[in-house]
Amino acid sequence: MYMRQSIVDLLAPKDNSVTGDDPEYEERYVAFVDILGWKAATLNCDPVTLHRVLTLIAARARIYNDNFRRETKQRRDVIIPSLYWKVQYSFFSDCFVMSTPIDFGPRILEAVGQISLMLLQAGFLSRGAVVQANIFHKENFVYGAALVTAVELEKKAHYPRILFDQDSITEMPMWNKHFIIEDNQGAQIINLFNVPVTGGDPTSLLADTFGFSEIVNSLRVGLESSRKNINHHEKWCYMRDNVVRVLETFGQAGRPYIVQLS
Repeated sequence: MYMRQSIVDLLAPKDNSVTGDDPEYEERYVAFVDILGWKAATLNCDPVTLHRVLTLIAARARIYNDNFRRETKQRRDVIIPSLYWKVQYSFFSDCFVMSTPIDFGPRILEAVGQISLMLLQAGFLSRGAVVQANIFHKENFVYGAALVTAVELEKKAHYPRILFDQDSITEMPMWNKHFIIEDNQGAQIINLFNVPVTGGDPTSLLADTFGFSEIVNSLRVGLESSRKNINHHEKWCYMRDNVVRVLETFGQAGRPYIVQLS
């Protein structure tokens, strides 16, 4: 009996070559992060703006995929750290999942913090969680207890923050950096503004490294535009209050930004 074949039938692998060997769970650090307010943004923003924001989370997907890795192996102009080959990253619409081996250490906190910081600079809040548990993660194939736990914690987080799950992550070196801080609710969260414990010009860090002019503008716009929605306004107030707490640690260098947020 003849059955018409689609282009998928003709091109798709007939075995498990999409994911390689038979899948097995691996204990990894896993981050799940969601962009808040995306539904409203899709109704009110133009496609160019939306595309620019999604590019912030899509960029790493271009780097952490097998095709790009194969191309990278042929390069002779850069030395690629061995751990790079073991990072997995997936995204769909307004959320992303990143996972790393345990020996990757706090690099996952730094990476997720950088993405959330760029989203804030672009005017968007994000929320999520980082956990340690079993997962199978190979490009867009991602499932397991770690993802379930991370998604559940993201929902419970309520405020725009990336929770650090102390119940599952019992040991992680911090390399003399403030990767994790306590927010004004007493929760352990990823610090979007982590710097070495000592060293660095505070004025330059705030202006150049963290782009606080953009952050202050995002906060002021978010606070003003959300005044008629209590739920949204609460989240922007939370972010402002915690940003001010960070700015206070920079002493006089942080004062001009605090004044703008008062």
